[in-house]
This record gives sequence, C-alpha cells and structure tokens, in this order.
Amino acid sequence: MIAANPDFSQFIRLLAVSILLHEFLYICNRGPDYISRCVAPVFGLRLTPYLHSLIHIFLIVAAASLLLTADARLLVVTLILLTVTLASYSIRLPNHLLLTWFFFLIVTVDFLRHNVITETTILGIRGLVVLTYLFAGFHKLNRDYFHRQSSCGIKMLSFYLGSNPSQRWKNNMVVVGGIWLPVIFETTIPILLLFEQTRIIGVLLALLLQTLFGLARNAHFSVVMCAGLTLFIPQTTLSITNILVSSVLGVWIAYRYSMWKAYTFRYSALMLHTVFGVLVVYLVMSAISTIGIRLAAVHPERFDWLAISTIFVVFALNALSPYYSSKTEFSLAMFSNLRPDRWSHFVLKEPPRRGSKTEYVEIVMSYRLLRTFNPYQGRKYLKYYVVESIRNLRAELPSDFLVEFTDGTNHFQISLASDVSKLKHQKLCLMPAVIPKDAAIPYCN
Repeated sequence: MIAANPDFSQFIRLLAVSILLHEFLYICNRGPDYISRCVAPVFGLRLTPYLHSLIHIFLIVAAASLLLTADARLLVVTLILLTVTLASYSIRLPNHLLLTWFFFLIVTVDFLRHNVITETTILGIRGLVVLTYLFAGFHKLNRDYFHRQSSCGIKMLSFYLGSNPSQRWKNNMVVVGGIWLPVIFETTIPILLLFEQTRIIGVLLALLLQTLFGLARNAHFSVVMCAGLTLFIPQTTLSITNILVSSVLGVWIAYRYSMWKAYTFRYSALMLHTVFGVLVVYLVMSAISTIGIRLAAVHPERFDWLAISTIFVVFALNALSPYYSSKTEFSLAMFSNLRPDRWSHFVLKEPPRRGSKTEYVEIVMSYRLLRTFNPYQGRKYLKYYVVESIRNLRAELPSDFLVEFTDGTNHFQISLASDVSKLKHQKLCLMPAVIPKDAAIPYCN
C-alpha cells in the first residue's frame, strides 16, 4: 500500500467523504432512481440505467476505500469514475461535484508526475480554495442578488428559517444574513487566507460559512471546502476529551439545526448530517488548537508550475464563462441570481450570448403529456432537456399525446416521440434546464 503523505491523509479522506455525502444525500432526496436514470446528460455521455448504476456504485466503493486507506493509487481510479459521473450527470451538474473533480485532478496529477504527493498539491488546493471564494463573491455583484424581492440568498435563508411577514425580526435577519453576509464572507475570506497573520481568522470564518451552508442542505459542498481548508492549518491531534466533545456537539447541531426533515428519507439524511456536524466541529476545534503555530514553509522551486498554471487557467475559464458565453451552469455561481437571458452585473458589461435565446422553448399547449412539464405556464425549457425528457418517457406516453412549442419565432408541434428531432439543439446542459419566462423572476442556480 502506498499511503499518502501524512500531511495529506486528512485532506484525501475528507475528499472521499464529500463524494460519499453527495451520493447518499442525493439518494435520500431523489430515491434510488438517482443512480440509475441518465436523462439529458450534462456533457452528452448517455449511459444505460445498468451502466449508470454501476458507475455510481463503483464510485461509492472507490471513495469508501480511499476513506479507509488513503491509498494514493486509488486516486486515479476515483478520478476516472468521477469524470464519467460528471460526463453522464443528468440535467444539472452541481458546483461542488465539479470542484471535487478539480481537487482530485490536482492531487492525482501531482502523484502521477512525482510518484508521491508533493507541495504542488498544497499550492494547487490553496489556490483553488481562494479562487472559489473570490468567484462566488464576484458572481453575486449584481442588482438582482441585492434586491430584497428577487435575491436568491434571501430565498435560501428564508426557506431555512421558515420566516413569514409576521416575524419582522426574522425578515430583517434574512436581509442581512441572506444578502450581505455571504458576499462579505466570500470576498473577505480569500484575502485573510493569503497572509500568515490573518490566516487562522480566515479559516475560522470559512468554517463558519461552510457550517451554515452545510446545515442548509449543502453539506456535500461544505465538506469539499473543508477538505481544502485543512491545508491552511498545521497538522494537529486532538485529545480524546476534545474528540468526544466535538462528537456530542456535532450530533446536537446536526439534529437541532440541519434540514434533515426536508429529505425524502429523513433519518438516513439525519445520520449523514450528523457526520457533517461532527466533522465541522472537529475541524473548528483543530483550527483553534493551532492558533499561534505557523504553517510549515513551502518551497516554490519544488512546485510543478506547468500543471498548476494549466489547471488554474481551466478552472478560471469555467468560473468566468457567464461573462463571455451563455454558459451559467456549474460556474461557481451558487445562489447568485445569474441567468442566461438577463444581465445586471455591477462590474462587467453583458457579453454577446449567442444561442441563449434560441436554445429555449415555451410550451404553448400540452395534451396528455406527463407531469414532467406541468405546470408549464410561465416557464422556458432548454430544448435539450425537452427532447431528452420526451425520449426518456417514450414508453409511458400515450399514443395520442400532443405538445406545441414556440421559441419566439417558430412553432413546433410534436405528437409522437420520434418527432422531437424537429427541435434542433446542442446536446449539452450548459444552461439551466428550466427558467422562469419572465426575466425579472430570479433563477436560483
């Protein structure tokens, strides 16, 4: 067995946990169909239900093995399985899964090029953590996000708090916590992480932010970021007492404050959020215990600058895609109000978004079409999503179903599943599958 460098074992195990949390939480939310159904794959890799299930099962087994052993040879296998999972992912690729892929890419390339995990991984992961916070904060600098009625940040926090007009103090808290705190944190944390004097403050603020996100049904994303944050603190070992305290406190926080009741399989979700609660409390206590301890020096002359710079450029091109193309999906634009048919950014001018309008259709009339598109009033659908959904439902659709679309210029009428070829489209899910027809209505990506 080739174990990872002890300095990286915790990081690698947390990456494995993030994959396991993603898989099991999505099963808790969507049911077993999550691992078998392959509809409108994001990058066009269409797999049969059997093969799609096998890929997810193998990914779970690889992640579990990596969690138990931290065997660096498993990095390659896990990266390959994760790549296939991303390419065949249905409809909407989560930001955290792509971020996990980039983390795995850095550590795997480092291992393959040097036969050991080196300081290149430290620089690469730290850089991606800083860039992730910067891009997430930059995306939110738009009028829609800061507008009380349309802000996706307010919608997320309102859903978590369950606020209503009669609870004015909660409404005020939602405005501050939903709009301002994420932007302030996401733009401040990367600056704090860059300097030794403020590094530990940045880590603690980041852990606080990730705890809040994780409790609000984003535990998988938070664990990925927590994995990256471990490379900003010296290695430490907590006492048995502190471990027990963190475990008890983590369980209580998960039960009391996480949104486990919003899942289809509640008690399984509670167990998974308990794992998340214990992890974040443990990391907070670990970070606090290292106050006053400086990070070990890194040596720039040992870095693989070619690999790092290439990955950084690809990462940045993906994150900045809303500013030079119509692609807004998996661009680290979490709850930022970005949508392909509207522009309100404070800093950058609207780019020429070719295809953002022609790729969407509205349903004018529907007869005996299954609930997939109901209610269809007030919505626009990505052509790729419409075509794939009808093809996927071919066996369930009645022979006399009828649906009429318009893309604003042309009208299309489909009465048989084979007629979907009339809708010319790109076979990629780079834009939201469904958005409100009214551009003023927020789309919370």
